[in-house]
Amino acid sequence: LSGKVGLRRYNGDGYWCKDFKERFAVHGKYTKVATSDQDIAIRNKLAKPGEEAQWCIFDSTLSSIYGLLYKDTKDYDDLKRQQFHFGRSLAQVTGPECPSGAWHLPECYYLSKGQWVASDMCGSLWAKANLEMAFHHMDISVSLSSDELKAEFKRFDIAGMGNISLDDLVTVLCKLNADLPADDLVPFLNAFAPNGKINFEQLVDSMFCGTMAAPAKKAFNFRGVRPPQQMSTDELQDVERVVTDALLEMHGEFEGEYYPMPKSHSYPARLGGMSKQEAQLLETEGLLFKSKECIGRGVFATLEKDIAIFVNAESHLEVIVKPELGDHDVAPRRLKTLVKFLGDHFKFSGYHLA
Repeated sequence: LSGKVGLRRYNGDGYWCKDFKERFAVHGKYTKVATSDQDIAIRNKLAKPGEEAQWCIFDSTLSSIYGLLYKDTKDYDDLKRQQFHFGRSLAQVTGPECPSGAWHLPECYYLSKGQWVASDMCGSLWAKANLEMAFHHMDISVSLSSDELKAEFKRFDIAGMGNISLDDLVTVLCKLNADLPADDLVPFLNAFAPNGKINFEQLVDSMFCGTMAAPAKKAFNFRGVRPPQQMSTDELQDVERVVTDALLEMHGEFEGEYYPMPKSHSYPARLGGMSKQEAQLLETEGLLFKSKECIGRGVFATLEKDIAIFVNAESHLEVIVKPELGDHDVAPRRLKTLVKFLGDHFKFSGYHLA
């Protein structure tokens, strides 16, 4: 079923087959030409092999499935298949030549006058949702495969600065792949070889993510209030109340939900704390902390899961803002804006950030 652009729904599918608009138009209402099983069967007889529409909802789904398999099996073949279908999904995004405009995902592509073009159903929410899931699973796979590679290199790079020299690594790589350009490898790898020794952790980070942008983080305690490790149950609940009152006043990009720790009964709106599924989701996103105690503790997360605030973890509150792809300055700016809002709100409650 796999085609040049996407995947066919089934062989012999006449919907959006070759020159569909011209061949099936009835007073311009070509999408309603088949209204019964008999109509569909007649239409499908006109679809020749290879002329069926190629859909944009399947490659992203297959990429997500292989991502889940890789997460369980750590099989490199699953990762390669995930990357293959992910790449095809990205290639299905329209360019400036599309009548509907660039950066859209159509329902499918079809042959029109010998060219594969986007169907009129351009801007398919179904295709967008599937691609978003594919991005999510690819992000997880990149982290997992990066960690695996680092662990492998740790065997001879325990202190972060191993015994392999730049020249030796280039020699080995060129023996493994004679097509590698040694003259280009040396200047590239030199950035990760201070004193001529390869720093594999930095090298892996660069290979997987380019220049790494760390999340913007800042932890605070309230002035005159004991740290969480020394607080009584009542004090923990009081801090939780003050912090959540401020957090739930936020709107727009900072709007979100507060998730008390599992089994917590200190937050009246969520007695029993976050569910197991919610905890798994937050942990997957890197937005959950571990604590033996649950009372007065929890996590606030924005709707986009790009900002988290830990309540009564190591500090009274710890703010974490994920970096934005392509712009390392956005996260610090958002952190500054968020902290100012919270600080002003806390003052009205008689609390001041230390």
